[in-house]
Amino acid sequence: MINLKFFLFVILTSFGSLSLADALAPSLLELKEHDGGHISMQWKMSLKKASPLKLVPALSSDCEQVLKAEQETGQIRRTLWELHCGSNTLVGKTLSMQGLDSSDVSVLLKVHLRDGQFYQRILSAENTSYKVPEGQNRLEIFNDYVAMGVKHLLVGVDHILFVTCLVLLVTARRKLVWVVSMFTLGHSVTLSLSTLGLVTISTALAEVFIAFSVVYAAAELLNKNDKSLIRKYPALMAAAFGLLHGLGFASVLSDVGVPQLHIPLSLFAFNIGIEIGQLIVIFVLLGLSFLTRTLMKKVRVGEVSIKLPIYAVGSLSSLWFWERMLG
Repeated sequence: MINLKFFLFVILTSFGSLSLADALAPSLLELKEHDGGHISMQWKMSLKKASPLKLVPALSSDCEQVLKAEQETGQIRRTLWELHCGSNTLVGKTLSMQGLDSSDVSVLLKVHLRDGQFYQRILSAENTSYKVPEGQNRLEIFNDYVAMGVKHLLVGVDHILFVTCLVLLVTARRKLVWVVSMFTLGHSVTLSLSTLGLVTISTALAEVFIAFSVVYAAAELLNKNDKSLIRKYPALMAAAFGLLHGLGFASVLSDVGVPQLHIPLSLFAFNIGIEIGQLIVIFVLLGLSFLTRTLMKKVRVGEVSIKLPIYAVGSLSSLWFWERMLG
């Protein structure tokens, strides 16, 4: 059993480290209109991606690209251009990524206009270009940010593990709804306050707190003491930890960007997306639990201990905690 625990620990921690490394290596094309008519374009590219040197950003023929700086840091290459466009704006211009049609990577495109409008799209082999429109459709903004919220929750392993721990800690289904709702309320508050600039905390510190929340929840699952805080006051503790997770969500939203003319709509949609992601995780967990119990009854298997996966969760989150503390 000890060898099995060690093996599972190594596999999960290795997977976790690889996931974190990949998250730090995105491909990003960001364009910004500045006051005074200045327009900049930054291309941040991971050298780990497939055929990175073949990808070249390009604009409409009436825009001239002037190279200002280029540097490599670790596995990331950053290139900065100054753009001179005939109409002095990106509106109506077509942005394309040459070489993307024959590549298996995707590129995050972000466009910031001078009047506060913001656009974000994913360029891929199927969609290698984007024409900047004259205005934003509210429904498109809503759909984009709902999708971002769902995606962030589902790819955020630490958030998923914390929600999983909540499901295991709170066995009563009606009580679980209340506890998860309080967790949602907590992260919605800090996400909104941080995005509006009313609360500021470093992303690194927020990630440390999030890792700690998973370690704490896993430890409480192994601790059968009914007098522990999270068992006595699960909703209150879920709300408190939700405040910490909201800071992590806010850092992602800050990196992505929020259209200044539609901040309330973007926040609302992103929160809805996160909630949908949480519900997907919970329904999958409950479904797997039901199927497992049904299968065990049919094959007449006795009670199976869940301590091993809890130890794995605790080990992985402990690794994250110390990596974030020391890194």
